[in-house]
Amino acid sequence: MNKDEFIEKLKSDSFVENDFADDMKPFFLSFLTGAAAQFRREKFINAPADIIDGEYKKVAVLSCPDGEYRFDFIINGSKWQLCFIECITLPLANINQFPYSSFVSLPEKESWIYAEKSISKTVYFFCKLKDIFGFDEALLWFNDGAGEFLCAKSWVPFYKEPKAFILYCGWIENRINGENVSVDMFADKKCVIRFINHLWFKVYHTASHIKTQLSLDEYKKLFEHIWKDRAMNAGWNVDFEYDGNDTVLHFYSLL
Repeated sequence: MNKDEFIEKLKSDSFVENDFADDMKPFFLSFLTGAAAQFRREKFINAPADIIDGEYKKVAVLSCPDGEYRFDFIINGSKWQLCFIECITLPLANINQFPYSSFVSLPEKESWIYAEKSISKTVYFFCKLKDIFGFDEALLWFNDGAGEFLCAKSWVPFYKEPKAFILYCGWIENRINGENVSVDMFADKKCVIRFINHLWFKVYHTASHIKTQLSLDEYKKLFEHIWKDRAMNAGWNVDFEYDGNDTVLHFYSLL
């Protein structure tokens, strides 16, 4: 399938199963075919494309209004088949001089990369523990509140310890975990942390491999359990508000 043939199939909605690699057929058929995918096909048709010949894949990078999409093709027999679609591509296409140490940054993607890798690992271990011990006991393995509060007390000496924990969490989530965070209220009896376009849930809705491991309800319970343990160890109760793509944590003093 060359570029012109691929564009024509997008225009005419004429993909067939044999256009796709075997393990991806169900996903690609729903992602690219039928009336529900028309808006997506139109977006791809009109996007400028950069074509790269890899060692065994032909790669098309489409620059769409909502970001880059990469389409990977392989030859199966004598036919090109679409084998993968991805939104992250590391800038490593033209490396021909060694030793090589000039790794180019991806500022707009690095937070996502870290979040997807970290969350995938968390979900993997939680699911393994759930299979062995059951859901409720598996949650207990993720109680890190005592350690997080110790870090807050050690690294933020300027405020009462429960309040130090709030600012510590904001800094860690923003600077280390890549979340967009604001502290919306900061008082002795109540503090509020807002995760803006919260990556924890954005990853769930985008990364299909996580959906196959945990339901959204279980995934949310894991998140809330972790933060309830952290809050309790730092002297707070916490309530959760889900405001569009934001997650808002309301901390109420236990003292």
